[in-house]
Amino acid sequence: MSTKPHTELDSEPKVAVTLVVLTFIGVGLGYATSIFAARALGPIGFEQYAVAVATLGVMSSIAEMGVGKNALKVLPGYEVSGEYSLASGYWRYGLVTLLVVSGGLSASVIGWSFFSQGVATSKPLAVAMLFLPFAAFSGVGIDFVMANRVAVGGAVIARVIVPGITLVLLAVAGFVGMDVSVSTMVVMYGSGAVVGAILAITVFISSSPKQYFSTKPSYHFRSWLRYCIYFAMSALFATALFRISVLVMEALPVEAMEVAHLAAALDTGCLILLLAKSTDKLFQPQMSIVLAEADWETGMKIRTKRYYLIGSACAAFLLVIWLFGKRILSLYGEEFQDAYSALLFVSIGASAWTFFSLSPIFLHYRGMSVYVLIVTAAANVVLLAATAWLGVNYGAKGAGMAFGGVLATTIMLFYFRSRAELRRLAKLGNKEQYLSGL
Repeated sequence: MSTKPHTELDSEPKVAVTLVVLTFIGVGLGYATSIFAARALGPIGFEQYAVAVATLGVMSSIAEMGVGKNALKVLPGYEVSGEYSLASGYWRYGLVTLLVVSGGLSASVIGWSFFSQGVATSKPLAVAMLFLPFAAFSGVGIDFVMANRVAVGGAVIARVIVPGITLVLLAVAGFVGMDVSVSTMVVMYGSGAVVGAILAITVFISSSPKQYFSTKPSYHFRSWLRYCIYFAMSALFATALFRISVLVMEALPVEAMEVAHLAAALDTGCLILLLAKSTDKLFQPQMSIVLAEADWETGMKIRTKRYYLIGSACAAFLLVIWLFGKRILSLYGEEFQDAYSALLFVSIGASAWTFFSLSPIFLHYRGMSVYVLIVTAAANVVLLAATAWLGVNYGAKGAGMAFGGVLATTIMLFYFRSRAELRRLAKLGNKEQYLSGL
């Protein structure tokens, strides 16, 4: 049974383009907020604000416990298979998990900050932690909205409304001549998470089948917890993979300018990853439905459309980097043009990851999360060693070479493994095998 007509696939390219646009709008709003906050708080105040907000972001990712990422896998499958009791149980399971974990983390960090730093110094961080449950509910709620295939609605909340609330509040404070303290700025930032959580929960309820809330819930605690932990660890390892290069270079006996060159190359070359981030949640629920219904013909159509869309964008991005990379780097300063070679390697690796970004997610959906975690962890180790070796000998260029090579190799391992699994499934044509693992 399919609750969503497959004709809606025809609109996916337009939706994907919309998601990309919304992602870049979100980046612009966040950048503008940082600029205005820095001007309002000054260097010392802005540093305290940045630490508090960064801590909130990290703690929020931990507090989410993979609940939202797993929802993108299980909820579409439950809906098309009519397993409404499990869908009813899952959102309740997610609610309790978020309340317990976010509440515990919030109290722990507040207590630690007051104990180790004192009341005055720890106040901005403590204020940020008060918003931790809202930040966690906002992030997971948006994933639940995406699981209901309300992709644009979820993206508008995440990319426009949440960062936009902070910017609007800051603009109003400036207009009325309000003296903005660090803690006040943190409250403005947290207000976006509050509004985001409320809107995400509202949209999820309105877009869900009535049976999600009227059916008696049933639970698969062990399976849900296992996959939630897998998704959380996978996100952690992937984040490390994209950030470890600069940390390694800072620890090496290389000139500070080489580290700065690498940072600029990574910031610029990894912009293409926004494309994967903004479109993957559009295709993940469809992937779940294809697996649940064993509808390989539709699956191939989705994959072809995605390859055309993402492939064209990656090719255009690489062309821009090749032709105008030095000019783009000069925005950081004329001396940053020397990072051009590193930028080329980083861009190639990041583009490869973007093109095949659904491969590790597919493997998660097929119960191969341990394989994904092992490969990603090994990639971090290899990248660390390769950056240490090539970075010392060739500076930013060598580190960029290591980053691009490891990233491309890792994602290709996921691609070939997922392609083999897809072929095996197509031969079996058995959807019960997938449904039993939800």
